[in-house]
Amino acid sequence: MDSYEDLMALINAGKKKEALELLERLKAANKFAPTMIKASKTGAVFYKGNRRVVQNAAGEWELALKKQ
Repeated sequence: MDSYEDLMALINAGKKKEALELLERLKAANKFAPTMIKASKTGAVFYKGNRRVVQNAAGEWELALKKQ
């Protein structure tokens, strides 16, 4: 079951506190999920706002280190 279905099940069951906790966990997990993708010669570049993000080995999004 995906998170949207879990959330709707909690809301329909009247479990507001559990639904809010699930929303907070989902929001924290997707904090750096990209909102914009640009194509470059080397491949796709992902951004969250004006910050560049990359996927780590675990598949989670994190802010990219600044180039020096």
